[in-house]
Amino acid sequence: MTKKTYLIIYILLLCFIPMNMMAQKQIKLTANDKERIVKKVKKYCDMLILFSSDIENVDKMEQITELCENDKVQTFDDLSDLAKKNNGEYHSIPLFQYLQNITTKYENSIQMSFTDIKCERTVSEPAINKDIDGNAYAIVHVVKTMKSKGLNIKLPLKITVNLRTMKIGGTVSETYEDPQMLYLKGLEARNQ
Repeated sequence: MTKKTYLIIYILLLCFIPMNMMAQKQIKLTANDKERIVKKVKKYCDMLILFSSDIENVDKMEQITELCENDKVQTFDDLSDLAKKNNGEYHSIPLFQYLQNITTKYENSIQMSFTDIKCERTVSEPAINKDIDGNAYAIVHVVKTMKSKGLNIKLPLKITVNLRTMKIGGTVSETYEDPQMLYLKGLEARNQ
């Protein structure tokens, strides 16, 4: 499916949500909230750096997934061929599969760094029921750099943090669109 197809699907899904389900307050974050969110993302990034740098750290996989909502959170696959992404192919894969690729393809020998970490804004998913709020996420901007044999990438990413559980909700690229990024853009548009 093309990007346009995914965009149309998400727009249609958002349009058919009943109005009472769409009524949700915009969440304002305090400076302390933003600091806690950035600390959580830094801890997640530090664990990824540790995991990807040495095969001896393969046992850190469980600690990384414990920081997330689950081991299936969508993660932008920056390890695959980025030339394919320019042709409209997207690559968001479950976190567990992404971590396995670091081990199997690169034998945990990637020099990874994260810079420019800042909490930008929040988005809220529609409520399922008028008495139960939908999930709300903080969107955190990071710049990820990776170097290894045949790999030299610098990408701006967005990492989401579930505000209720303070767990990582996924990672999307700011450069390449995929269904998860389109979903976030749809939520942002709905929230505005």
